[in-house]
Amino acid sequence: MACTVQLLAHPTNQQADPGSVVTYTVQVTNAGVLTDSFDLTITGNAWPVQLPIGSLSDLPPGGHATFDVLESVPTNALAYSTNVARVSIASQGSLGFLNTTIPLTTTVNPVYGAELAPTGLSHVGLSGQTVVYALTLTNTGNATNTFAATIQGASWPTVISPTSGSLAPWSSVSVPVRVNIPLGLGQSVADTATVSVTISLGALGPETATIVTTANPFQVALPLVRKN
Repeated sequence: MACTVQLLAHPTNQQADPGSVVTYTVQVTNAGVLTDSFDLTITGNAWPVQLPIGSLSDLPPGGHATFDVLESVPTNALAYSTNVARVSIASQGSLGFLNTTIPLTTTVNPVYGAELAPTGLSHVGLSGQTVVYALTLTNTGNATNTFAATIQGASWPTVISPTSGSLAPWSSVSVPVRVNIPLGLGQSVADTATVSVTISLGALGPETATIVTTANPFQVALPLVRKN
């Protein structure tokens, strides 16, 4: 056939982080013996893909044209999800019967992260009272991860729950800490505990929060004042 076209891309497979833009360089070559024009289309893509041109006009035999295809990876793309954009070219000289397609495949990298908030809390409570601190752990990554929570440095009975679990991407879990203030303590005696949370994937350092509980052995009652 007098009309022949060659379609190449470099690369054809890439890995990328969420929110990034991936570039594929595509080359079209007129491998026929006649000058020809070509129509270009992109199909199959679920993510935004930019094709800079829709057609090539009067490409001579052996002539070629090069252009970049830009693909935008969504910021909320899950780890290891893929998108296949198919670049197709059709020869106008063959009335559309000569059609060549090349797939461009992008796979999302896993991104790991966690956040424990707030990072510092304090409270003054009565001797014998249980103080509850509200902490929230958030998986800031795009992959499911597991966590382990521990209490360090506490002298008073201190419990965190849950101590472990699994978190879906961008999800949160409440990890309250309960501190029992012992009886018989003096005024303004304090205890400091450090909450440490580690995640299993990503080789990241622990997320920490500092909790300071101060004992007040006296319950102060204000007198009731009645206004006439």
